[in-house]
Amino acid sequence: MTLQPGDMIATGTPKGLSDVVPGDEVVVEVEGVGRLV
Repeated sequence: MTLQPGDMIATGTPKGLSDVVPGDEVVVEVEGVGRLV
């Protein structure tokens, strides 16, 4: 899959997990690209 500038990736979560709230930390890592915290 090739991503272009401006592309967005949306994912879901399994039922029963809580919402992201202020103070939570979300980490996204893409191999060969980097890590976003």
